Parts: sequence; structure tokens; C-alpha cells
Amino acid sequence: MPLPSQARDGLLGQVLSDQFLHQPAVVEDVHRPAAGVGERLRRVDAHRAVDRRQHLRRRAAAVTRVLAAGGAALVVAVAVFTITAFRTNPKLPISVRLAIRAGFVSLLAAQVTGALMIARGMILVFRGEPQEAYANGGILKPTHAVTMHGVLLLPALAWILSFTNFSERHRLHVVRLATCGYMLIVAIVGIANVRSPSLGEFPAAMLTLFAVGGMSILTAVGITLLGIASRHSRYDAERRSTRIAR
Repeated sequence: MPLPSQARDGLLGQVLSDQFLHQPAVVEDVHRPAAGVGERLRRVDAHRAVDRRQHLRRRAAAVTRVLAAGGAALVVAVAVFTITAFRTNPKLPISVRLAIRAGFVSLLAAQVTGALMIARGMILVFRGEPQEAYANGGILKPTHAVTMHGVLLLPALAWILSFTNFSERHRLHVVRLATCGYMLIVAIVGIANVRSPSLGEFPAAMLTLFAVGGMSILTAVGITLLGIASRHSRYDAERRSTRIAR
């Protein structure tokens, strides 16, 4: 009488298990190649991980070198423009020359702080710490950001002043007021950036000086806007008087 399929499979499994249990050499022969393959796979994965880390380091180093080269070229270009701005140009009013010079000095300071951050990042990358470079390489960002805007703010203010009826001496005073306020803000932000205090721990005197710098810039802008408004009102009054005379 034939055995059922389940009983036949169970009997075959029992026979095979008894055979392999009584022949440990067979088990070892089967296990040894499998263990060897597993070890080779682990080595391949380890080599791949090492290659991946090395590739990321090389790529980070390449990016850092490109940034350093671009930053160096930019610093040289801004330095040349700054030197050129200090040349005497009688065609420009004194107020405009002061604004341009102060603006380029602040821009040069921004490029220097940027170069310092890139240099710090390069050192960390070459040490094998790219994550640290990306996390803490830009410690001078506040100073870099503040010094970037002087080259736009001050010349723009001097240009807008040219649309007023102020004398050149009056315009120069307004530009000086804005320049001093801006430089005061830059100095306060730079000191705070180096010391890295929280707002609550920052000295009240420093906060007061920062506010004075901001008020100086706002006062200069307000005087400029009033000058433009008074010029337009005077122009309208003259045009009305001309119409009445006709």
C-alpha cells in the first residue's frame, strides 16, 4: 500500500536529517563555502563604504578648492576697485566720492571675511571633517552680510541727494552721517560676531551704539527724502506763480 505524500515527505526529511547529523563533515563542507562567500560580501561592502567616503572627501575638497579660487579672484578684483575709488576725480562731487570709497571699503571687508570662512572650511575639509566645515565654517556670516550692503546703500544715498536743492556741503554732511552710522553698525556686529553672545547677555552700551548707528542712517535717509519733497514743492510753487504771471 503506497504511503501518503505528507508521510513520505516527512520520512524523507527524517532520513536526510539523520544522515547529516551522523556525518558532520558534510555539514562543514556545506557551511564552509557559504561562510567564505559571506565574508567576501562583507569585505566588498566595507571596500565600497571606504571608496564612497573617499569619493565624498575628494569631491568636497574639489568644491572647496574651486570656492577658494573664486574667492581669491573676487578679493583681488574688489581690492583693485577699492584702490581705484581712492583716486582723485574732480568730475565727481565730494559727497559721491566719499560714499563710493566707504562702500568699497565695506565691500572689501566683506570679501576678507568671506575668504576667512573659506579658509577655515578648507582646513576642516582637508582634515577629513567635511560635515564640521559645512556646519561651523561660516561663523562670520553676520559680519559678511552687513558689510556687503555698504556699496549699495551709501552711493545710492549720495545719488538721490543729487536730486535735492541742498548745497554740496549739506550733501556731504548727510553722507557723512550715514557713513558713520553704517560703520558703527558694522563694528558692533563684528564685535558681537567674534564674542558670539546671546541678545540677553549683550552689553547695553553695545545695543545703544547699534541703535545710534541705525538712527543715523534713518536720519540721513529722512533728510534726503525731505530735500526731494521740498524741491518738488518749490518747483510746483514756481510753476503756479509763472501761470499767474501769464
